[in-house]
Amino acid sequence: MSPNIVKTKHQMYALWKAGAFGNKVRHWDSLDDFLLSGYTGRCGFRSTKVGSSHMGVFPNPKELLRAIPVTDEKLVISEGTHDELLLIQGELTRDGSGVYLYYSTAKLVMRKALAEDPMHATGLKVHTILRYFCDPASYEDLMLLLDMYPGHVVEFSTFKTNLGVVPARNTVIWEVRNY
Repeated sequence: MSPNIVKTKHQMYALWKAGAFGNKVRHWDSLDDFLLSGYTGRCGFRSTKVGSSHMGVFPNPKELLRAIPVTDEKLVISEGTHDELLLIQGELTRDGSGVYLYYSTAKLVMRKALAEDPMHATGLKVHTILRYFCDPASYEDLMLLLDMYPGHVVEFSTFKTNLGVVPARNTVIWEVRNY
């Protein structure tokens, strides 16, 4: 049996939107869909282009509309998370030498958190850290993704409260990638 391989960001987003990676925040594929949804809470957008700096999180749709860029890049609009509730976030992977975690506990958006307060762990320490911060189901979800997508990076955030589309989870998956 050939392993699952996520080769492009386009493929990753298709799988993410379909729920293949487990828990995620609600999302909308277009600004029109988002506005028609009637959603009024914290929200954000991300570009589906690799390496793009187009992203942001806002307290409400009005603020998002003021800040959303005019770009030809495809943007995904999603339910926003609350940085003040973050416990840990980072990138998890497993290869021939074992499991590796690049993470931060800073209460900032992930890109800033990993730049300003990066930490690293390997082996048993990774499992200890994840079991401490993740609820048991979220920990198992992360381990399952490592099994299903060998050699891939699993990008996640874990919060003080349950959130996302899968009930009773405190961890959301942002990406699973091998590109």
